[in-house]
Amino acid sequence: MAEAGVAGAWCLGDRTCSCIASLRGDCSSLQGCHCPIPQASPATASATFESMMRFSMRLALVLQTVFLVGCSSVATAPSRKPTPPTHVSPEVTQDLNRSARSLARSPMDSLGSALDAASQLEGRLAAGDRSPETRAAYNYAVARAVESLDKSNADAWSASLAVSSSGGNYTLRAKLAHPEPRINPSLYRMIPTDTVRAGGTYFEEKVTQDGLGAPVAVVAKHEVNFKSIKHDLSESNIYGTATATLSFKGSNAELLLHEPLRTDTVTIDGRTYPLAADFSTPLALLLAHQRVERLGLVRLILPQRYSNTTRLTRLQLYDPDKIPVLMVHGLDSTPATWTPMINQLRADPDIRKRYQFWVFSYPSGYPYPYSASLLRKELDSINSKFPNHKPIVLMGHSMGGMISRLMLTDSGDAIWRAYFGKPPGETKVSGMYREELDQTLIFQHRREIARTIFFSAPHRGATMALSRFGRLMARLIRTPSFLADVRDSIVNVVTVDATAMTLERAPNSIDTLSTTNRFVLAVNKLPLTKGIPFHSVMGDRGKGGNKDRTKPVMTDGVVPYWSAHLDGAVSEKIVPSGHSSHQNPEGIAEARRILRLHAGLPPVRQFPGSPQTTQTN
Repeated sequence: MAEAGVAGAWCLGDRTCSCIASLRGDCSSLQGCHCPIPQASPATASATFESMMRFSMRLALVLQTVFLVGCSSVATAPSRKPTPPTHVSPEVTQDLNRSARSLARSPMDSLGSALDAASQLEGRLAAGDRSPETRAAYNYAVARAVESLDKSNADAWSASLAVSSSGGNYTLRAKLAHPEPRINPSLYRMIPTDTVRAGGTYFEEKVTQDGLGAPVAVVAKHEVNFKSIKHDLSESNIYGTATATLSFKGSNAELLLHEPLRTDTVTIDGRTYPLAADFSTPLALLLAHQRVERLGLVRLILPQRYSNTTRLTRLQLYDPDKIPVLMVHGLDSTPATWTPMINQLRADPDIRKRYQFWVFSYPSGYPYPYSASLLRKELDSINSKFPNHKPIVLMGHSMGGMISRLMLTDSGDAIWRAYFGKPPGETKVSGMYREELDQTLIFQHRREIARTIFFSAPHRGATMALSRFGRLMARLIRTPSFLADVRDSIVNVVTVDATAMTLERAPNSIDTLSTTNRFVLAVNKLPLTKGIPFHSVMGDRGKGGNKDRTKPVMTDGVVPYWSAHLDGAVSEKIVPSGHSSHQNPEGIAEARRILRLHAGLPPVRQFPGSPQTTQTN
């Protein structure tokens, strides 16, 4: 596919030309478009041209809709003024008011007043006052101290900090409750979550935990070195969840930062309290500030340009005692799609105690077998860095489910033979291209995977890929040059069906989603490895339908049941959703049920009004 002369126009192949100028379809001319168009009579040519332009306009409208959906407010995080506590002593009220008034002009003075208030309130806690009002006032005072310290840019982490106030002088020292040698807290901002109003379609419910302490979002002050994160697997938690507490011994004040994903209690002055937490606001800040979801469409169309965004990322500090849940997104998507799932699962304290969440991100324009090879490499890196991590629960949505299915498959040389008609040893492909083919077509199941959940996965392909729109979208994807080179290197050695490899371009993700794709057909002849239980979740839009190919077909609007179904599943759940079954409340409830089952936990109450899960094995 080559760009045409008109700005925003794309050459789409050897028979059609279309224009999607700036995703608006406002192209007034096809001058400079070099696609060869067959000659026809004037009337036929005019009708053909009008038909093509109508289709182009519809395509542009669809693309614009996709683009705008990607830019919609899945998360908002505007600032807000926190509500001061009531039912506190006049002295505490005076200190808190003084702290608020001086925050903008003199953060250090604001910090001193907040410490005065927190010191008085901690004294009441130490005296046995466990009233909700005192606890709320203490949390508010700690939040104001954290806010003032953050705005002052003073460093209380590396050395003690002298703080003056109307009540006296303090020596403040900030520490991590669970020290991490690789973490330098001074490189992060601490944003009290009571200063943020989390919202958006992904945060219709805010997950918090009542208790003692001021919930904060830990945010990196500087741009993150993604290359370092990918290769060094360093603990750069860009937007983390934490809770701050303050304790006093005379004029010495200690600010402790706790990890509510690691512990749910805190002890102050010999008394133990539930630890307060806000699990939603840091995620909302991440999505609102970074707009990760915007990468979905551009990484679909220009995968090679965004190749450096391929990585396996941990959403919390690595914990060797917790089971990793690894989530893989699908076509035209990013890890942001898992936010509603993660947000709701963290509402379950049993899951918080036993699981940690990881995500795999990749440009979805790649052929999915190649993306699977990238995931295997990331797993190799994780295994090298953390050789004793617990076995992984894998979740895959849509094309991410197809990638996940390959983690449960031993290919042998069956797929290779399907392409080349001969075993690998007799195929004359060598060098770097041979290595790419080996990693993509020959693979074994991953031993670190303990269980898998498929959400709306088109295991047998999606008819969308064969539709007119699907074929045109496939042509919009810019094939990575190295994949085109691999394709060129094997054309002359294909013996099964040489005409099948006489392609004008190398296949991309949409091509490999086709129900007639050679890889899809070959892999579905292979069994899933025994010993790794798997589950299927799919949507029917609440309409039901036939599970075979007779109309009306049960479908989520993109993937029909017959493609998402896999024999041998431990359970199969049909939820009344569209293609986003992983974001549907019943789909999330099913994931929670399976995770509790995997951890040996008792089941929870069935999601209200939902049908029973079908146990198939």
